Amino acid sequence: LKQYYFQRTKPIDFSWNSHYEEGFKFYDTKLLDDTRAGVPEVTEFWRLLALCHTVMPERDKGQLVYQAQSPDEAALTSAARNFGFVFRARTPQSITIEVMGKEELLIGAWRIGHGHFPPKRAATISCAFLSLLTKTKRDTHKYFIALSGT
Repeated sequence: LKQYYFQRTKPIDFSWNSHYEEGFKFYDTKLLDDTRAGVPEVTEFWRLLALCHTVMPERDKGQLVYQAQSPDEAALTSAARNFGFVFRARTPQSITIEVMGKEELLIGAWRIGHGHFPPKRAATISCAFLSLLTKTKRDTHKYFIALSGT
């Protein structure tokens, strides 16, 4: 049944997103519809995936490439990217993401690490107070708290 479903169902076309990855396949149009409609819980989900990880972005022939320590982080960050929540850059004081084509600079205290967990049960914890600056110069403050693990 699963094989039949994927043979009969076409993957979503992400070409509207200039940062999409050609090899990325996803079939649930409801999640894309909710993302593009700006459903708050869905937006927050993608934003956290774009922010809370240890992935490092690089440029290769002008293309954005992610270097990740774990395949899980690579997959989740890639999914966020393809849905329009693109992790662009990280410094010790800030993270730059692009949300549906609009750049956001997030400034705050970032704590990301695996130090308190055994290697086979690694987890990433991120807790930050942020000043969010967009190109419209809107300044908002938010708390983001996320925990991910295996």
